[in-house]
Amino acid sequence: MNSFDVVANTLFSLLLIVLFCFVGSCTHTSPIIETPISKVEKIQDPISTQKTTPTPNTTRQQHPYANRNPFLKKKYDQVVAYNFNLKEIKYFSAVNKNKKLVSNIVFPGRVLSLEEESNLFNILLKTSTYGGTTAACFDPRWAFVFYKSSQIVGCIDICMECNTLQSNPAIAIQKTHKEVSYYDGEKIEELLFGFTPNGRKKLKKFCSQLDLTFCAEENTIFDN
Repeated sequence: MNSFDVVANTLFSLLLIVLFCFVGSCTHTSPIIETPISKVEKIQDPISTQKTTPTPNTTRQQHPYANRNPFLKKKYDQVVAYNFNLKEIKYFSAVNKNKKLVSNIVFPGRVLSLEEESNLFNILLKTSTYGGTTAACFDPRWAFVFYKSSQIVGCIDICMECNTLQSNPAIAIQKTHKEVSYYDGEKIEELLFGFTPNGRKKLKKFCSQLDLTFCAEENTIFDN
């Protein structure tokens, strides 16, 4: 073997060593340390962060207007009041079709006590709360969302500027008032499902007691 062959074999051997080291370093990885799930930061459900005890549904059935309450069939255990963030895109309801809160809800909400919940229904389930006119709009500023085991089962959206609410499920007594008129001898009936001035007054007071914002402007056409 001549000197050229010796050099060539030496270079070839070095090349194999380099390749072996390179491949070895690529296939070697540090052990993966998994973070326990309990330590991973999660997006908190705004309801689960509030230390409240769901109220048994049997207690709600004792309310004087319980037979008018369509939410009792949903067997809800909490009611939460929310404001809308008016600087973001507007929604007609606090809850979307997938029964999730929309993006412009302000957190945290206010979990109603049983007494506050009773006061709410003393207003919304009373016939005299309704019978007023409404505006041709609906831009709710606050809402009441009903939960059962942290799952949304109902919602009431309130727009004081438009003088009405939208409820799912519907509040039947909201549409019991009618205005009858005649045009060319034909009888015309118009539903008056807006709030009365007294109904508005009670809702605005209740809104303020919950420390919500945008409760309503004073002295609008609906207040007289």
